[in-house]
Amino acid sequence: MEFVRPVDFDAAPVSLPGGYRGRFLYHGESCSVIVTRVPPGVAGPPNHVHPTSDQLYFVIEGEITIELGSEIRKPAGPPLHYHAFDQFYFVLSGALHVQIGLTTSEVGPHHLVVLPAGVPHRQWNEGTEAERHLAILAPLPEHRSSPEQPWDLAVTLEASDEVIA
Repeated sequence: MEFVRPVDFDAAPVSLPGGYRGRFLYHGESCSVIVTRVPPGVAGPPNHVHPTSDQLYFVIEGEITIELGSEIRKPAGPPLHYHAFDQFYFVLSGALHVQIGLTTSEVGPHHLVVLPAGVPHRQWNEGTEAERHLAILAPLPEHRSSPEQPWDLAVTLEASDEVIA
């Protein structure tokens, strides 16, 4: 599975007159993540219905500023953990460092990090500036995170050269 995915509008397979571009970044049981670029004055797809899901829009570039998501300042970040739900990070600015299993990546703006339910991960900021990202949880957890019922379940991983038969 590709856990870190760049957002490349030039490679977007969906295009409409006027420069509208769209691309599926992830399609799973819990949700789909679609990125689109709609130039000023251009319409998106015609009216349509989503019979089994809601559709959310986040404005990332343009004249409207919306503050959503999370900000991680150096050297903050949680320890290695996993969730019972899928989690996605869309990096807006700065550099997000993410460990997924035993692999570590540095993720820059306009990249999507895909964290399926049950996959151990952690994220932190090693840079000198704040890192900002949108965080998406799907499906929505049934309860708020609390000390009695935390969303983050801690995990420890070890690498070994031992062959398991």
